[in-house]
Amino acid sequence: QNFWDIVIDNHSYITGGNSEWEHFGEPGILDAERTNCNCETCNTYNMLKLTRELFRITGKKKHADYYENTFINAILSSQNPETGMTTYFQPMATGFFKVYSSETEHFWCCTGSGMENFSKLGDSIYYKDNEGLYVVRYTSSSVEFKEKDLKITQKADLPNVTFKIRGKGQADIVLRVPDWCADKPSIKINSAETEVKAEEGFIRLSREWQDG
Repeated sequence: QNFWDIVIDNHSYITGGNSEWEHFGEPGILDAERTNCNCETCNTYNMLKLTRELFRITGKKKHADYYENTFINAILSSQNPETGMTTYFQPMATGFFKVYSSETEHFWCCTGSGMENFSKLGDSIYYKDNEGLYVVRYTSSSVEFKEKDLKITQKADLPNVTFKIRGKGQADIVLRVPDWCADKPSIKINSAETEVKAEEGFIRLSREWQDG
């Protein structure tokens, strides 16, 4: 946890990435270290693995917020959608551009982890504990909450998200209040406005759910 805090507070750019030529510099001088070789994708890969495990242990919103922000800005943006090739670095210097690998001439460390990154598109969206199901990332997907005999389908058209329930029974559905939500979130159940209260960055909906 201490390592995570040090990296996030002192060595990470707004994208969630870190490093300059694969190294940490002095703390708190990120602007002075902006080059064409910032934010190695492998570092991001490792930070997300660490963040996932920390969230499972702590349940803290800051870990979930970092995961989403970094996954979108540093992982999804690391692939060329036309060729499938991935980046090594994500340059922070003004005027620089991303460089992608090629099919036969480049195989950086981030090429291998880059392949694995895109096998995890459905990872770390949902978590569960003995009480309920946590929705941590907002992306169109579905999940079976087998312990409660429920299936939940999420359709994300940000900033609006819709959930449909299949099955019936008592269960808690816990929603993360995302850091991109500028105002108090509005939640409707079957079109009816529902008064909610966020506690430590999460909204817990505890009720008897009906099919549909």
